[in-house]
Amino acid sequence: MVTDVQSWVDNPGTNFGWLLKGAESTSCSARIFNSSESSASKRPKLTITFTPGKQDQFITFPSISTKTFNDPNFPLNATTNAQGLSVTYQVTAGSQFVSLNGGTVTIDGAGAVTIEATQTGNDDFNPAAPVSRSFTINKDGQTISFNNPGDKMLSDSPVTLVATATSGLTVTFSVTNGPATVNGTSLTLNAAGSVTVRASRSGNSNYNAAPNIDQTFTVSEPSNRQSWLDDQFGDDQDNPAVAGDEVVNSSDGLSNLLKYAFDLDPFEAHPEAQPAPGLGIFTIDTVDCEFLTIQFTRIPAADDLTYEVRVGDNLSGWTPIYASIQGADPVTDADLFTETGTDRLAVTVRDTVKTDSVDGANRFIQLVVTREIDP
Repeated sequence: MVTDVQSWVDNPGTNFGWLLKGAESTSCSARIFNSSESSASKRPKLTITFTPGKQDQFITFPSISTKTFNDPNFPLNATTNAQGLSVTYQVTAGSQFVSLNGGTVTIDGAGAVTIEATQTGNDDFNPAAPVSRSFTINKDGQTISFNNPGDKMLSDSPVTLVATATSGLTVTFSVTNGPATVNGTSLTLNAAGSVTVRASRSGNSNYNAAPNIDQTFTVSEPSNRQSWLDDQFGDDQDNPAVAGDEVVNSSDGLSNLLKYAFDLDPFEAHPEAQPAPGLGIFTIDTVDCEFLTIQFTRIPAADDLTYEVRVGDNLSGWTPIYASIQGADPVTDADLFTETGTDRLAVTVRDTVKTDSVDGANRFIQLVVTREIDP
């Protein structure tokens, strides 16, 4: 009987009950349960005792797609068929690349990861077989933002370079072409020319290398005038009351324009630098002749200046006899002048008329310096 009942518990589909038969050959041997023909003490009684077994459970754990470093947190979605029981997780490989908070995964680095889902069971269910899922976290990409520094003057050196990477990693610089050198973010301009600077960022354990960014710009030498203004006036060079061409800043009476033309300090007196008219002896056809002369200094690098010597019989009519335009060699008869030196030329220009030919008339000589002004 016990065996039959246990069989019905294990396999309910086989439970068809019992059929009780009396001894048909013996009269009145069959009885009805709870029959009024017998007292309660004589009624048949069935007592069944059994212990039900635990049910099995299983875990369903969907696969985890490939991830990329810097992806957002994501949930794990494993479930069990045991109603009311929850799944727990642990990282069995690659724990340095992720961290778990319950069923939520945070990505900490790039690499291979395996996560195991388990359910330990309870009074009604056996423990579930653990289920593992493996996935890969790829390195993230990165890009560089590097704006062109713009064309520079040689005097702008050193130039501070600025670039950033989306990874937050430090960008490095190199000079791929041109007369410049770089140390960290400081670019030294060594000469005029075209310069190309490359910004780069290698990869690491979590990022791929960034594409290089090249920026090309032109380095120009400052004009002779700009260099002179920088040296002599500094921050006051844009103040016309101090640095204007006609302003006189010293007791020698020379204006800023003439101080620039002779490459002098505008704030110091240089009376010896005044253009000096005089008389000079020159040999013409083996004959020594006297001429009215003027001596001055010419700066060939001053390519915005014209030095012109004029002569005349009066102060209203002048004849040019010497002209150096924008630093070029003089346009005049070579017999009329001498120039010595390299960066600072000592110039002597003579009149075209001998003094003994003037016959008592007046004769004048002058130096005129003009500056070409950028529009």
